[in-house]
Amino acid sequence: MEVQLISRKLIKPSVQTPPHLQNLNISFLNQLAPSLYVANIFYYPSHRHEIIKNIDRLEKSLSEILTLFYPLAGRYIKDNLSVDCNDEGVELLEAKVDGVDLTQIVQQDPNTIQINKFKCGGLAIDLRNSHRISDGITISTFINAWATTFREAPKVYSKIVTKVFVINKEAIDKLNSKISGGSDSGVKYHPSRLEVVTALLWKVLIGSAKAQRGHLRASSLLQIMTLRGKDNKFGDGIEAWMNLKEIDMLHFQQDPDMLALTSSQ
Repeated sequence: MEVQLISRKLIKPSVQTPPHLQNLNISFLNQLAPSLYVANIFYYPSHRHEIIKNIDRLEKSLSEILTLFYPLAGRYIKDNLSVDCNDEGVELLEAKVDGVDLTQIVQQDPNTIQINKFKCGGLAIDLRNSHRISDGITISTFINAWATTFREAPKVYSKIVTKVFVINKEAIDKLNSKISGGSDSGVKYHPSRLEVVTALLWKVLIGSAKAQRGHLRASSLLQIMTLRGKDNKFGDGIEAWMNLKEIDMLHFQQDPDMLALTSSQ
């Protein structure tokens, strides 16, 4: 088998890495890890994936995605145990392969990407990376992102609608009483106004998702900031600002509880 090198070039990020991001310290665990280079090889038969043979497009998409994964285009500084994110680039090799013995295809140069063209028309792409710089999850994310960029899929942006729903004091008291089971229920726990309103919104969102998809989905709720003290301008209720896709907002605002307990702006 004969492997003929056609081209060798450095692919740099399409946008220069900002100065404050040009140094990445290696974690303590990676400092202790042995110097290990991991290979990922993807094979494309000659009768499929004609688009993958567009080398110029592979280079362009690689340059674009390296802007987000800029440490991969840098250089490891052993003395400082860090990565100099200097945009020096990822080495990209293009080779022509006569034969089918794949054992000679992958070169041992670290931090490279090699594109191998077979005589039969097939293609193999080999990525080799340092485990000190990128672990399995990181390199998998990079490969998926590169593939997405290469495909140039049309960007679909759903129209987002913003509406303000006001839950006044009377509605909050009614919800609180319903949750507590009334004054004679013996329930000692009385939720806060924030908990009551959050529970209402979450319940309606879950119901909206079920109505659209026909089944319940797992869901979670995360509050990244304190919402206490976010009273409405009258001081007797809570304003809920909702940003939803147009179809989701349509289902959300037509929920019976939202119609009965809120007013929208």
